[in-house]
Amino acid sequence: DPFPEGYLERLAASGVDGVWLQGVLFKLAPYPWDPKLSEGYETRLENLRQLVARAKEHGIGVYLYLNEPRSMPLSFFEDHPELKGVVEGDYAAVCTSATPVQEYLKDAVAYVCRQVPDIAGFFTITASENLTNCWSHHRGEGCPRCSKRDPAEVIAEVGQLIQAGIDSTSSEARLISWDWGWKDEWAKGIIDRLPKKAAHMSVSEWSIPIKRGGVDSMVGEYSISTIGPGPRATRHWGYAQDAGLETFAKI
Repeated sequence: DPFPEGYLERLAASGVDGVWLQGVLFKLAPYPWDPKLSEGYETRLENLRQLVARAKEHGIGVYLYLNEPRSMPLSFFEDHPELKGVVEGDYAAVCTSATPVQEYLKDAVAYVCRQVPDIAGFFTITASENLTNCWSHHRGEGCPRCSKRDPAEVIAEVGQLIQAGIDSTSSEARLISWDWGWKDEWAKGIIDRLPKKAAHMSVSEWSIPIKRGGVDSMVGEYSISTIGPGPRATRHWGYAQDAGLETFAKI
C-alpha cells in the first residue's frame, strides 16, 4: 500500500490535497488487441477505487500519471501492422495517428473514469520517458503517418483524446499536461492546441543559469538549490495563459 492510513493523515495535516500514482492503461482497462496484457485489471481497479475512497476521506485527490500509449514488441505488429509507428530497437510505437488507437485512448480513459468515478485526474508526459506517440522521442519522421503531421499537432492530440475520454463520462477528473521533453520550438503549438479544460504544467527551475564551483551551467531539469521560475517555465506559462489554460509549477 503506497499510501497507508497514517501517511494519508500526515499528508492531510501538512496541507497536501493531491497525490499521484503511475497508471498504465492496458493494466486498468481491457486492451483490445491483446486481452492477456490486461489480465487482473479488475483487481487493480478495485484497489484503486479503495485508495481513492480512503484518500477522499482526508480531502486528498488521487491522480494517475499517464505516459501513453505504450509501445509494443515488433512481434505484436505482425497481426496489427496498421497500428505500427516509429520503430525503436525491438519495439515500435502504437501510432496515435491511427484511428483505432485514437478510439482506444478515449475509450480506455473513459473506462477508468467510469470504474473509478472519484479519480481526481490525470497528468501526462508526452515526450521522452517511454516511447509512446511517434514524436515522443523526437523521431516522428520514421512514421508514414506522423511524418506528414506537425509534431505539436501529434503531441497535443494525445491530450485532446484523453480529455475526450473524460468528457464522455460524468467524471470531474482534471487533465494536467506536462511539458517534460518538449522541444522549445514545439511548445507554443502544443499548448495552443490543448483542450481549454486542461491545465499546463512546467518545471519551474528548468533552464535557470547557475554557477557551481566557479563553473557556469544551467539547470537541465530539477534543482533543490535553485528557486524558480526560470525562463522556460515563464515562457510556457505565458503561452498557456494566452490560451486560457490554468498553469501548474512542477518544483
